[in-house]
Amino acid sequence: MNRVKDIMELANRLAPQKLASEWDNTGLQIADLEQEVDSILLSLDINEAVVDEAIRKKCQLIISHHPLLFRPIRKIGRQNYQGRLIYRIISKKINVFAMHTNLDSAEGGINDYLANIFGLSDVRPLGVRDNPALEPGPGRIGSLPAGISLQEFLQLVREKLDAEQLRYVGEEDKIIRTIAICSGSGSEYISLAAEEGADLYLTGDVKYHQAQEAEILGLALIDAGHYQTEAIVKSLLYDFFTRHLKGVKLYKSEINTDPWNYFS
Repeated sequence: MNRVKDIMELANRLAPQKLASEWDNTGLQIADLEQEVDSILLSLDINEAVVDEAIRKKCQLIISHHPLLFRPIRKIGRQNYQGRLIYRIISKKINVFAMHTNLDSAEGGINDYLANIFGLSDVRPLGVRDNPALEPGPGRIGSLPAGISLQEFLQLVREKLDAEQLRYVGEEDKIIRTIAICSGSGSEYISLAAEEGADLYLTGDVKYHQAQEAEILGLALIDAGHYQTEAIVKSLLYDFFTRHLKGVKLYKSEINTDPWNYFS
């Protein structure tokens, strides 16, 4: 028998709550801790389509990366989008648990998973080189087996992350050996990536002047998109729970929750 609280304890072994940012609302969102669970839906986000999917697949638990409840809410009613969503989740006895910034930073979390996808070796947390006692942040830095051009790495990113469009800074013939990464929104680490010797920084949600900063620093930069660098969380969680949780059906959400459309 697997109860909600048992699965939460297992999730916290992968991504301890102490690694979450102070501003984050990761962890328990909506739950009956004693409820038995035989089916789990794994998703990046939670919206109406994802909840419908959970209902169709008879899931008692949704584990998402982005928290459903992020900012305080004053009331829950069916007159607004979030209220309707929460009302429906509770009425269908679905539990909700988020693994957000703690999973970004955790050893074996989303950024380590991303580093593994690109075959990086000697991977270490970005920003702790001079103080190994620090808790790791979300960023990672590591080395490719051999140098490749920026153009070749762009093609690899498009393939591995199923990214329709990539924005980048740098000459396409630049040779890339050392790569820093931060899934989701990581533009605040551009200067740190350069300081630690990265040839290229891969992240999402980069603004115009932040891209200029990378150019000035001589750092190649790829903005692959917030969704594209984090959608892999479904595979990460599927792999983890398959190894450690028995007697439960696991589903990777089939819903694309990226709000952006791309015109070409």
